[in-house]
Amino acid sequence: MLATCMVFEDQSLSMDELKQALDADWGGHDVLRQRLMARAPKWANNDRYADAIAREMMDFFVDRSQHYAAAFPNVIFPCSVGTFSWYSMIGREVGASADGRHAGEPVAPNFSPAPGTDV
Repeated sequence: MLATCMVFEDQSLSMDELKQALDADWGGHDVLRQRLMARAPKWANNDRYADAIAREMMDFFVDRSQHYAAAFPNVIFPCSVGTFSWYSMIGREVGASADGRHAGEPVAPNFSPAPGTDV
């Protein structure tokens, strides 16, 4: 979910509003939560804008991995993105997120869309 486009680009949401909602685990901010879940661009839905950001993040990850791996020429460092079965446990320790997820709920597994956002 790209709440950031609503904060930084169309400026229909302030960073303070988003932070308050996340700090409150969306309590008292359900209208904002529903707006973000329904209107913010989401990757893996043939949205060029959202998909380009996801691609840029992965390219950066691969580039940085290769950069640091260069110091160890005899070791193979394959790049991968995976939470395996940990995504549920990881979510228990992560606060609310701008995709509408409540604190403590599982995060998206691997590099997958947040649950319920892929159409």
